[in-house]
Amino acid sequence: MSHSDNNYLAQSSRLGLYAYSTMSVKRILILGLGNTLVCDDGVGIYASRTASAMLAKQPDIKNKIEIQEAEIGGFTLIDILAGYNIAIIIDAIKLPDSIPGTIVELSSDTLKRSSHLVSGHQIDLPTALTLGAELGYHMPKTVHIIAIQITNDTIFSEQPSHYLKTAIDTAATRAIEFAKKYLKKLM
Repeated sequence: MSHSDNNYLAQSSRLGLYAYSTMSVKRILILGLGNTLVCDDGVGIYASRTASAMLAKQPDIKNKIEIQEAEIGGFTLIDILAGYNIAIIIDAIKLPDSIPGTIVELSSDTLKRSSHLVSGHQIDLPTALTLGAELGYHMPKTVHIIAIQITNDTIFSEQPSHYLKTAIDTAATRAIEFAKKYLKKLM
């Protein structure tokens, strides 16, 4: 059986068991990442929530695009991303000499594997995509990343800095726009 089939064999990383899934391969995922307890680090999750509210007002496409949020990464990214053709990930980024609220857009092809992992239990996005495919999961062929420049990622707060509100809304809008663009290509 090929990985492009709608039905596929996948190994559960949680149970270590093989299971045959008759579930159709999902098409498009918007995934917000971050930690909502650490001030600006939650911008990806806040943007995915905004995108979800926007998508709810668009009945023609709301059932064709799935939105999720995750406050964890690493190996769990394999389970989250498995089964999608396209993933749009919204997350925080800290680049030197960059203005807070700046939006940077990347593809997974431009990312380098991290050399700063602090534990063998962590993996980065490129490794998760590669490992998931090697384990037989149907992983997204297209991954678009919308990153929001932040400054406060060490202060405990359940609210992002006030100056990031526009960037959160813009990231949500861009995620929906990219999802629509990819949806047209899939149809």
